[in-house]
Amino acid sequence: MYLGYGLLSQIFPETTGIKDPMLMFHTVTSDADADQPRGLFIPLWGNGDDLKKALNNGAVAAIWEKGQQVPSYTPNHFPVFYTNNLWEDVKKMLEIHVEMVKQEKEVKQMSKFIDTGLLNEKIKTYDSSDKIKQILELIQTLEGLRGE
Repeated sequence: MYLGYGLLSQIFPETTGIKDPMLMFHTVTSDADADQPRGLFIPLWGNGDDLKKALNNGAVAAIWEKGQQVPSYTPNHFPVFYTNNLWEDVKKMLEIHVEMVKQEKEVKQMSKFIDTGLLNEKIKTYDSSDKIKQILELIQTLEGLRGE
């Protein structure tokens, strides 16, 4: 099961860009340099300036902290989901997605979360906060459900 526009628009009701309930995200990342076909970019590290890189690497939408200026080069049709609390709402999104995937009888396709290495590195180097650990655990749970 791919993470999709429909679920995100429920968690993040304030949006700009196209409103396409059929839009599915094949990759999810906070790393703008990562290859992210049909990607959802989440600037968890305050790296919103990297949106251009994310776009060039395949991002088709982003989750954005309210109050942060979206760069002027962002295409008008590019979906942006706004939040007051990026970490908490991303955690909520992952928790709901985990439950939805668990209800699937057979998981054939699923969004790929490509941040586990980056999150582990952040924990090891300087930030061992619970918020990072919680996000990492949810991503690892999803990867386990993938069966890879």
